[in-house]
Amino acid sequence: VFYLSSPMRFGDLPIEVIRSIASFIGWLCLTPVCRRFWQALRLKCIRRVKEPPSIALFEKALCHGVISITFQLKGCDTEPRLTTTQLAPLTILSQSTTLNFLTLHFPNHNLGNGGCTQIASLAQCRSLTSLSIDLTFNSINDLGAHELQALRTLPHLMQLNIDLKENEIGNGGVKGLVQLYNLPSLTNCSLGLAYNIFDCEGVKFLCEVPQPPKLRSLTLDLTGNAIDDDGIQHLCALRLVPTLTALHLNLSNVDLSEEAMQMLGGFADCSLQHLNLNLGQSNIDDEGLKYISTLRNATHLQSLSLNVMENCVGTEGLRYLRALAQIDSLKTLTLCLSSVTHMADVVSDDDIFPGNLIVSDLATPLNLATNLQCLHLCLKDTGIDDKGAYILADSISKATHLRRLNLCLIGNLLTVKGCTFLRDSFIKATWLQSLCAYLKDNEFRPSDANKLDVQQQSPTSTSICTQADESDVQEQTQDQQKQDCWLLDGLQLPHKQIDFVTNYCECCGVESDSELSDTDADDDDESLEPDSTSSDADSQNGDDHSLGED
Repeated sequence: VFYLSSPMRFGDLPIEVIRSIASFIGWLCLTPVCRRFWQALRLKCIRRVKEPPSIALFEKALCHGVISITFQLKGCDTEPRLTTTQLAPLTILSQSTTLNFLTLHFPNHNLGNGGCTQIASLAQCRSLTSLSIDLTFNSINDLGAHELQALRTLPHLMQLNIDLKENEIGNGGVKGLVQLYNLPSLTNCSLGLAYNIFDCEGVKFLCEVPQPPKLRSLTLDLTGNAIDDDGIQHLCALRLVPTLTALHLNLSNVDLSEEAMQMLGGFADCSLQHLNLNLGQSNIDDEGLKYISTLRNATHLQSLSLNVMENCVGTEGLRYLRALAQIDSLKTLTLCLSSVTHMADVVSDDDIFPGNLIVSDLATPLNLATNLQCLHLCLKDTGIDDKGAYILADSISKATHLRRLNLCLIGNLLTVKGCTFLRDSFIKATWLQSLCAYLKDNEFRPSDANKLDVQQQSPTSTSICTQADESDVQEQTQDQQKQDCWLLDGLQLPHKQIDFVTNYCECCGVESDSELSDTDADDDDESLEPDSTSSDADSQNGDDHSLGED
């Protein structure tokens, strides 16, 4: 009812609104009520993916008491870019008393420091509780970063996300940004500062949490910055913040020494419940992973995510990684070994692929971690073939303690035989409540599925995402459906549910994410257009797509 009767998507509403109206879904007699109720609710949300902010739009927002506004305008060379003047209407929002959620994503628009000045005018919008700003690649330096610290006066802001990667922010700019820690109600803060020009002094500023601390979750993206052991030491001091329960550190493309790895292992002695360490492309080896494995002594960790993609890992290193699954309190474990190189001493058999060695050293012993309930294992581009798939399948069929499994095997060497091993193990794993397998860009083709008995079934409990290359689009679609049906055949697990379905996993989906975002953006923009099947009242609501005059 909601999806067909409104030009705005149901998922665009904040989760609180969705929960409040969810009980109406499925009652046919309430369809007219739901339709009018939805028309009223959609006046409270604005979503734009192409149009810049405008005075008329924000004046309507004030009139109707809008609670959520989203602008996602990705800049590119083929489309006109935003100017600082076009952000001037943001000052109107400072008068709003109902706006709670604001998202301003303007990457690659070359807005400069003037754009930061315009966004800083939102400091007078006292009703804001969640603010997300993306100013990636906008030629912003320390002056612009100091302008953003004006937002520290927002009295009710609880969640703040600022992405400033690929700019020119130095130590002085970082010192200005950390003033945002002083927001009186802030509990969740994320600062994206990848590929800027600050050094360890800037890292020291980032770790100076004001007293008494209020932050419960902190995310710092420091990819590609000049950070040495002193900077890592400052980051490790965050474990002493008593209120912090979740910490996410992105240190990819940062050269980490053994001393730095030893300091990161010190997070075992803290009260953190959720720890995410991205150490991809950091030149770490087995000795470094030995120090990280001391996290197995942690007593409070409930979820751990470790990304070591594009490093060289040997048998000893994998042994240290699998030891992390033995943390007594751990319920969720994410290991990303995308494009990892196995340092095998001797490989004499041509049939042995390095990816199979990784699976053999890592996957099977995970069955011993009976405390684990959720496992995300990313093995993209590691050279796994059908033998590796058999080892994985055998391990999965024995892991009766798992309830959620995400398995990424994108870009490997699996054929239809290897997929058969996996499918059979998935059928046996009736204890799983959620299962996602990512198998695109392997060696099997849709035509291989035609050799088997294909039954047209569409289970809703399991997702296996595949992709193949065919010249004929129509034939590819038909073959793809047959392939998916074959892979999913027999996987109906009653009363089970999937949390997400995509064509890429969270760890390795950077490129796919950008491709999908463009598509989603077009779809969202079309969803805001007035529907020809809507009522006459809907068509007379005016030029604005999501704000009406009802």
